[in-house]
Amino acid sequence: MIAPYVRERELRRASHKDRNTITAYDLTLQALDQLYVKDPGALSKAQDLLKRAIALDSNYPTALTHMAYLQLFRIGQGWSLNENEDRLAAAEAAKLAVERDHNDALALAIHGHLRGFLHKEYEAALTILERAIAIGPSCALAWTFSSYVCGWIGEPAAAIERARKGLRLSPIGPDAGCWHEHALSQAHYMAEEYNEAIAWARRAASHGRQLSNLRCLAASLVAADRMDEARRVAHLIMQAKPNFGLKAYQSQTPPRGQIADLFVDRLRRAGLPE
Repeated sequence: MIAPYVRERELRRASHKDRNTITAYDLTLQALDQLYVKDPGALSKAQDLLKRAIALDSNYPTALTHMAYLQLFRIGQGWSLNENEDRLAAAEAAKLAVERDHNDALALAIHGHLRGFLHKEYEAALTILERAIAIGPSCALAWTFSSYVCGWIGEPAAAIERARKGLRLSPIGPDAGCWHEHALSQAHYMAEEYNEAIAWARRAASHGRQLSNLRCLAASLVAADRMDEARRVAHLIMQAKPNFGLKAYQSQTPPRGQIADLFVDRLRRAGLPE
């Protein structure tokens, strides 16, 4: 990711450029400005800008990387109108970004995360994420996404360590709650440290309503026997996504086997429908 203070300066420059001289880089900067508004309409504008950037230069990996990131963000926020379509679009964009630049740590991090998230190919995901970390040891998302995968396969100690590293490396901004604090919440949930999981999920929620984070919060509250609070969080989930159902969710959720079964059972106890 481009550092926030650099992005702001570069965005001012790009915004004053004439349409005939605008580059894929300029369009990507404008897209990032919209992406972080945290609004479905702004996200659509960001997508349009990234499509223009890719049309202008199909070999520009940064535009493809952020297209994949955008789709992940949309799914996580519960704003996807066609989640399957967005998942496929994210996977394709990430794959193309890595093909354009094999040494782009962020592209590798997103590609690795998607291998685990979409296909449950955990070993392949961790291999790609380890490469991302080796290439870009200060890439916060590489550490955080590897934390997710460690949690999904039942390695909570590694998940906590990697989530903490990702959070320390993350710049101040919307990514903190969206990915890093939520990752730490999930990691503590997997370690059966439910009060810590709740605290980090609430901290992440203070930055915005991300459905994956709210689900982790609801399950952690059930595990801590705080049922009234869990039901209130389940209500928020249904407000954000009225068509949410546990059967469809369980078929897609990335945690392995019994980890997923227990998580879904706790969401059911919180009051989420089948």
